[in-house]
Amino acid sequence: MRKPEMTDLGIRARRQYNCRHTYATMCPMSGMNPAFIATQLGHSVQILLSTRTRWINASTDWGEPGKIEKSLIGTQLVQTETVPL
Repeated sequence: MRKPEMTDLGIRARRQYNCRHTYATMCPMSGMNPAFIATQLGHSVQILLSTRTRWINASTDWGEPGKIEKSLIGTQLVQTETVPL
């Protein structure tokens, strides 16, 4: 989507890199295998764990993303319309 259309819709412009960062931080929290995530991002497991998970404070924090209501078409946080199945 181009910037003018995003502005018209009231969506704040963000760098594409932000999507990578969001993905890289949500994957470990959802319980994905760290080696798989690191391979996808081109990191070592050590770098992944030291940079993307340093703000997670307790073992219970890892389950927090599971509280987000999920559906077949994405999370309720970003879903804007209903898609017929």
